[in-house]
Amino acid sequence: MGKFFGDPEGGVGADEVHGSDFHRVRTDEDKFQNVLRTGDAADADDRDLDRIADLPDAAQGHGLHGGAGEPPHHIGEQRLAGLHIDAHAGDGVDAGDSIGSGLLGGLGDGGDVRHVGRQLHDDGQVPRVFLDRLGHFGGEGRNVEYREGLYVGYRYYQTAGVPVAFPFGYGLSYTAFEYSDLKADEKGVTLTVTNTGSCAGAEIVQLYVAKQDAKIFRPAQELKGFAKVFLASGESRTVSIALDDKAFRYWNVKTDRWEVEGGSYQLRVGASSADIRLTAEVSVKGTNAPDPYEGLDLLHYVSGQIAYVTDAEFEALLGHPIPEDVVRIDRNMTLGEMDHGRSPLGWVAQKVLRCRLDSSFAKGTPDLNTVFQYNMPLRALAKMTNGMVSMGMVDGLVWELKGFWLVGIVRVIYEFIKNAILNAQLEKRLRQG
Repeated sequence: MGKFFGDPEGGVGADEVHGSDFHRVRTDEDKFQNVLRTGDAADADDRDLDRIADLPDAAQGHGLHGGAGEPPHHIGEQRLAGLHIDAHAGDGVDAGDSIGSGLLGGLGDGGDVRHVGRQLHDDGQVPRVFLDRLGHFGGEGRNVEYREGLYVGYRYYQTAGVPVAFPFGYGLSYTAFEYSDLKADEKGVTLTVTNTGSCAGAEIVQLYVAKQDAKIFRPAQELKGFAKVFLASGESRTVSIALDDKAFRYWNVKTDRWEVEGGSYQLRVGASSADIRLTAEVSVKGTNAPDPYEGLDLLHYVSGQIAYVTDAEFEALLGHPIPEDVVRIDRNMTLGEMDHGRSPLGWVAQKVLRCRLDSSFAKGTPDLNTVFQYNMPLRALAKMTNGMVSMGMVDGLVWELKGFWLVGIVRVIYEFIKNAILNAQLEKRLRQG
C-alpha cells in the first residue's frame, strides 16, 4: 500500500480519505474506464482484477485506500502487480475521483500508512502472536488480559523482529525526497527536506525516539512527532518537530508517577518506521527513580516477544495474581449478572433486561442501549446518572445483592436522601456563585 491521494494543496491523510463505490478513472482522452466497483475489496472477483491491466504503468507499485479506519485487505496482490486498491462503500463520494487522479499522477501524494500490514507465514497462516492472544483478548470469558503491554502495532513488530508487508508510516510517491542537515537536542529536531523529483508532492517527516541501553523495558523505538510538508519540484524547506515533556517519560508503578530514565537517546528521523534517514544522539537528564521491575523475571517483555508471555510473567507485571474468571458480588458486577446475586429484586431486574435484550435481537434490530445497560458494571450507575445515583447508593445495592435485603434497602434509601441534600446544596452554591 502506498500514499493516499487527494487535495493537491495539502494532500489527504489516512483519516481524511473517504471512499465510496470506486469505479472510475479518468483517462487522458477524458473518458472513463471501469477499474473496480466493489463495496469491499475482499469481494473483488477475477473480472475486477483483470481490469487493472488497463491502468497506466505509472500507477503500478502504488496502493490506494478509499476507506476510513480499516486496514486494507491483502488479496490478489500478485495479480495487481504491486497495485492495491481498497474502496469501502458508504464512506463518501469523492474517492473515485481522487484515487483516479492519483493513479494518473495528477495529484501530489498526501499521507502515509497508519496500519501495518502483517505478513502471513509461508503456509498462509497468521503469525502465532495473533492466534495466541485470542485466548486472552475478547472471547467468552469475563476477563480481558492485555498481555501485550506497550507492544502494540509497530512497537511490537519492530521490537520482536516480526517482518511486515508495509512498515508503519510507509508510503509511495511520484516524486522523491532527500533529508539533510539534522540538528537535534532534547527539545526537538530541525532538518532540511528537498523534493528531488520531477513533480510536486507532500512528505510526512517522522521522528522516533529510541534508547538502546534502556534499563526499563520499552519498544525499540516510538513515534514522538511528525510534520507534513508540501514541496514543489526542486524546492527545499526547513522542517521542525518539537518534543515535549512526554517524549522520554514512562510510567513507574513503584513511584506511581511519570519518570524519565536518564542517559543517551537516539532521535531518528525518517519516512517510515523502517526507513530512517537521519539519526542524532541527545543526552537527557533523568529523575533517578528506582527500577519498578527490579528482581522480576520479565524475559519476554524485555525482548518484546509477547506471544510467549507466561502467566507468571503477566502476574509479575500486574503485581498480583490473574483474577479468576468468576462473578463476584461487588461494584464491578454488571447489571446482566445480578441473577448471580441473592436478592429477588436483582433477579427480577436482570430478567427484565434479559427479556428486552432477547426481544430486540429476535426482531433483528438489537437495542444498543439495552446491550450497554446489560453489560454495564454497577459502579457506572454513579457516573452515568447525572448525580441521581451516588456511590453510596451503589454500595447499598451491593449489600442488597449479597442477601442483606433489609440492610441493603435501608442503606440505599439513606444514601438517596443524603445524595439529594448534597445535590441541592451544590446547586444552590452554583446559583449563588
